[in-house]
Amino acid sequence: MWVVQVPKPPNKQIMKKILFIIALLPVIIVFGSCRGELKPAKYELVNNHRHFNPIPQGEKKDMIFEVRDTCDVPLYIKEIQTSLGLTYNGELPTIIFPHTSAKLSFTYNSILHTGHVEHFINLFGNFERPDGKMVDTTMVTFYFDINVVPPSDRIHDHEENIDTK
Repeated sequence: MWVVQVPKPPNKQIMKKILFIIALLPVIIVFGSCRGELKPAKYELVNNHRHFNPIPQGEKKDMIFEVRDTCDVPLYIKEIQTSLGLTYNGELPTIIFPHTSAKLSFTYNSILHTGHVEHFINLFGNFERPDGKMVDTTMVTFYFDINVVPPSDRIHDHEENIDTK
């Protein structure tokens, strides 16, 4: 006759430790493989140097600018600086994955300007410089212009007889 011994189930404490180690192992592998260096990324500023239609002074205009990552390295935008009257509506830092694009949303407040106004948006990140070198951060710039029309209480017809009395 054969005697078969059934092994005792492992202790619950030991099982918890084993599960914890198994769950922690992928995290250690992922973070242990990172060197912490950010390579320069090739990019495209879609529709740079834009010209917007005139708006009345005091109105707000929403604008969207698109940035494309055209290489195999993620594009990391860590800071955005805008000219007066322009506000960034997103969160920073922004990461654009390889071969994708991101639409950056801004709101322009025209209360501070009148006439033809030129503005800029500076993006700081791991953009590849034209010479191919990489410094801590590289800046690229979107440009746009807009005409801000001063408010008027009443628009007069040029054929209307204006009474100056």
